[in-house]
Amino acid sequence: MGLIRGALLVLASVIFFFAVLSSALFFTVSASLEYSAVQNQTVHFVEQLSSQINFTQELISNLPTIRDYCKTGQDYALKYQNYTFRVSCNDINKSVSTIVDNTINNFVADLYYENYNCNYWDCLSTYSPTFLISEKSRNYWQNWLYYSLTALIISAAALLLLIKRKRHSPFVIGGTVLISSAILLGIGKLLSSISNSAISQLIAIFFSKSNFVFMRLLIIGAIILLIGLAMELFHVEFKIYTLLSKLGIKRAENKNKAQKNSSTKKK
Repeated sequence: MGLIRGALLVLASVIFFFAVLSSALFFTVSASLEYSAVQNQTVHFVEQLSSQINFTQELISNLPTIRDYCKTGQDYALKYQNYTFRVSCNDINKSVSTIVDNTINNFVADLYYENYNCNYWDCLSTYSPTFLISEKSRNYWQNWLYYSLTALIISAAALLLLIKRKRHSPFVIGGTVLISSAILLGIGKLLSSISNSAISQLIAIFFSKSNFVFMRLLIIGAIILLIGLAMELFHVEFKIYTLLSKLGIKRAENKNKAQKNSSTKKK
């Protein structure tokens, strides 16, 4: 029975570790792919891309056509080098730099909210890598986050049941959280140090919130460890209290015996 319990404890510990790590990774990706985070990170990426494909010059050369279109239309679709940029007619009388900036913001929004009628991996093979930073991509990783959180809760409950000395469980759980946070921080640092190619920058967006998640995991792990330390201190104090109580009872018994003996002698 002890061997089976030990094997189950090892299995639950392994599952719990991977559940914590995968939850941290999926939460990081999900948080990094929120639109506000994607916009902040992607606008810089697209600005570099637009400079590489001479988008500004292309826009200037098409301004007469765009202005004619905007007399009756609202948004002009400027197609250039396999990309479609939406130029708002509300910006057409502004400076070229403002038109470029707003068009890039529109481009990021269109990429993010595009309605992809395919599953994740089919979309990834069908569309450009920019699909990775879409709302559909975020929803995909968020679903995996829910699965991993379910595995985390179940494995944590199994650990609590299988660990004989329950006061040791916070050290196992808190230590695992801290190790996972360190791994997450390492992944984030690694991605931030890789080459400046367009693909690597795009992938790095996935972990733009790694420091944010790392700090929260660090705090959670530290709190759990402090709870474990408090339980250990309480256990020690409880032992001392029990020992003192026993000594007090023995003293009272000895005193009662002495009083009985003295009363017997008087008689």
